[in-house]
Amino acid sequence: MEALEPRSRRPNSNPRATGADTAARILALRASLTEAGLDAGPVPSRWHLEREGLHPPPSSTIRRHAGRLHHIGIGRAHAGKHVLMLIHDTDVTISDASTGEILRDLTIDPTRDYQSRPRKTPRSEDRGVTDDPTHP
Repeated sequence: MEALEPRSRRPNSNPRATGADTAARILALRASLTEAGLDAGPVPSRWHLEREGLHPPPSSTIRRHAGRLHHIGIGRAHAGKHVLMLIHDTDVTISDASTGEILRDLTIDPTRDYQSRPRKTPRSEDRGVTDDPTHP
């Protein structure tokens, strides 16, 4: 019956994928250019990689490796709303575009891709509730 189970058509590998060493070099180059106060965008980075004798990937690939997306949840109740995002460094304020109501105010944690929302109610451990039957 294995023949009847659905199988993915996705290939096991991509021969055109950017190598790990190239991706690491892109990140290192971006850090050194930023530290020197130079433009660390994808086009200058590609130029620097060419000067080093490497065969650089397209600028769009460099942009994808050099930047990092962070997912910020604002809640299902706000799905489909137009929002304004005010971003300064790692501080982000998200407001409703029509009313100006602040929907979320946070500081991005660069070590996490998904920025979780604060809990509405504290966890039971935070309220002192335990599953210990001997607890009064």
